[in-house]
Amino acid sequence: MGLFGYRKSATHLVLEGTAIHLRAPRRRDYLNWFAVRHASLMTLQLREPLWSEDALSKKRFLRYVRDYSLAARYGLGLGFFIWDKQFTTLMGACNLTHIRRGPAQTAELGYWLGDAYQGNGYAREAVYLLCRHAFNYLDLHRVEAACMDDNIASQRVLESNGFYREGYSKKYLKINGSWADHMRFALLKEDMQH
Repeated sequence: MGLFGYRKSATHLVLEGTAIHLRAPRRRDYLNWFAVRHASLMTLQLREPLWSEDALSKKRFLRYVRDYSLAARYGLGLGFFIWDKQFTTLMGACNLTHIRRGPAQTAELGYWLGDAYQGNGYAREAVYLLCRHAFNYLDLHRVEAACMDDNIASQRVLESNGFYREGYSKKYLKINGSWADHMRFALLKEDMQH
């Protein structure tokens, strides 16, 4: 294990937490990913862009893995799956996207959990681990997040990690086929709760 609980395998970074670990998606994770997404289909569709007919296909999953691998290689994003500590149960995902360098030094945070794993603090810990990595290792200054204004659980996850509300964006993202209002949050490196 490395500094701050990070362990790097030959090809993948692992962010080690107390109850969970974050690990980059791998091609062999398809069945675990399919199981949690399929079991939580109705809930996830309410909070995500409209799913295509092949949203749960292996082909779509492999494209997802490839896209996150390329984003990591070029410093544009980082994608992680949320696992139990034994890496037997995939519970969700936590990602940084749209990493911007130069004077901004910022990224956007997104996450989801399967229905069976909500309410146990896993999302809170995943957000903490990824933000700590963003600030300590990627040297970002700011992480931004948005969630639908009726998603109280997600707002609590962000606020429990020190994110503050920056504002309200009307019809910010097209979710499940309709433009949805979102609350906007941000966390600065100097405000990170250690």
